[in-house]
Amino acid sequence: MKGMSGGWQSKLFSLAKSHNLLEKGNSEDQHFYMPIEEVATIEGRGTVARGKIASGVIKVGDEVAIVGIKETTTTTCTGLEIDGEVLDEGEESAGGHVGVLLKDTKPNEVVHGQVLAKPGSMTAHTKFEAMVYMLTKDEGGRDTPISEADRPKFFFRNIEVEGAIELPESVDMVQPGDDLMMVVTLTTPIAMEKPQMFTIVEAGQTVGAVIVSKIVE
Repeated sequence: MKGMSGGWQSKLFSLAKSHNLLEKGNSEDQHFYMPIEEVATIEGRGTVARGKIASGVIKVGDEVAIVGIKETTTTTCTGLEIDGEVLDEGEESAGGHVGVLLKDTKPNEVVHGQVLAKPGSMTAHTKFEAMVYMLTKDEGGRDTPISEADRPKFFFRNIEVEGAIELPESVDMVQPGDDLMMVVTLTTPIAMEKPQMFTIVEAGQTVGAVIVSKIVE
C-alpha cells in the first residue's frame, strides 16, 4: 500500500488503518518475493523467471518456492540475470528487476502470474475474507452496483482471476462508493498473504479495491 496519495487510494488507506490492516515494516525487512512477469530459457543454463522484486533479497544459492496457479514447488536459485548478464554469485534486493535461474525446472513448470518467494513465507489460496471499496463513477468506477450474481475479475499483481463474492446477510448489493467486508472465492489459487491489496477490474480499469483480512482456504 506504499505510494498511495489522493482520491480513492487515500480512502482505502484510511479504511485499512481503521481495520488495522496496514502493512508493517519496509520492503527490505520483509521476506523475499517476486511476481513472475516472464519465463524464458537461457541456452546452457536453464529456465529463468524474470520480474521485479517486491520485497526482501534474493541471493545465488537461496532456496525459492514457486507459488500460485499450480502446485507449489521448491527449487534453488543457481544464478541471477541482471542487466542482461548472468551472475554465478551476488544478490538483488527489493525494487530490482532480475532474472532468477531455477535449478532443475522446466519452462512449462513456471508461468506468468506465479510468485517466487522464500519457502514457507507465502502460500496459494482461493478463498479469503476482505475489506472492499467500490470506486464511484467520478473515481473511474462503475455507475451500477454489484451483487452475488456478478463474477468480478480481481487483479493480483500482474494477473486477472475471476471470482465469486459472498455478501453479508443484510446486504443485497454493493453500490459505488460503498465499503464492506465480503468473502471472495477465486477460480484459480493465487499466492497471497494478509494484509495485501488487490483490485477489481473491468475492461482493464480499476473499479474496486480489496484488502485481504483473513485467509479461509
